[in-house]
Amino acid sequence: VIVTPKEAVVFTEFYIKVPPGKGEWYPERLAVGEEGAMSVSIGNHERQTVSYRLEVRVNGVKDYEVGPIVLENDGKWEELVTFVLDRVGVEQKVEFLLYRQGQSEIYKSAYVTVDVIE
Repeated sequence: VIVTPKEAVVFTEFYIKVPPGKGEWYPERLAVGEEGAMSVSIGNHERQTVSYRLEVRVNGVKDYEVGPIVLENDGKWEELVTFVLDRVGVEQKVEFLLYRQGQSEIYKSAYVTVDVIE
C-alpha cells in the first residue's frame, strides 16, 4: 500500500474584531469627527514569507494605509486601526482591505457599517 501525504492547506487569516474592553459590538453609531476603532488581525499560513498591505476606506475613499507588513509562515500581526467619519449619514461603510504586496487586486476584505450623527 502506498500512502500519499495530504497537502497542507495554505491560507491567510484576516479578520476584524472589537478592541478589548470596548464591549461585544463594533461602533455602530458615532458622532461626526468621533474616532472609531477596530482590531485588525492577519495570520500567515501560506507556507512562505508574505508581505501584505492594509488599506482602510471610509465610504469608498482611502483613509489609512499600513505596509508592508511582512510575516513569516505562521506569523501574526494584530493592530488597533482607527478611523473618523466626517459626515452625518446612516450605514456608512468602513472597509478593511488586505492586499498581497505587489498586487493591485484585493486579496481579502471585511467591513462594518456605522451610523454617524451630529
